[in-house]
Amino acid sequence: MKRVLIVLLVATCAAACSYGLTTEKLRHTSSPRGVTARITTSSTEFRGELVQVQDAGLLILTSSRGSDRAPEHERLLRVVPFGAIRSTAFEQLGYAYHISDGRPPNAQTRERLRLVSRFPYGLAPELLKQLLDSCGQAAVAGVQP
Repeated sequence: MKRVLIVLLVATCAAACSYGLTTEKLRHTSSPRGVTARITTSSTEFRGELVQVQDAGLLILTSSRGSDRAPEHERLLRVVPFGAIRSTAFEQLGYAYHISDGRPPNAQTRERLRLVSRFPYGLAPELLKQLLDSCGQAAVAGVQP
């Protein structure tokens, strides 16, 4: 009888506990936005939402001031080429998502990043145009490597 009670107690505790991050704890899983990125290049640092992972770089929604909390009229859609990236950090995500030293991410890292972006399955040209219009842009801004 005592052994059964101990087993039930251990099973109850194990079922009630969770370890690590869950979808309830990850902020970007409960909104349509992508994860917040901090991307450092040789000349500046950008903070913004990861919109899409492209073949040549990361498409982010940021501001001219580098903040991810800029007013709507100051938002910029820009692509940061992998060759320009010196370091990255993604909110609430670990080193498995890291890009550094101007090297493109490996296939596994690229896939992980794609899944936490706002548009993991790609961005249709019409939708890209709508995003650009909402930012008051004619084309996607870039960065100097």
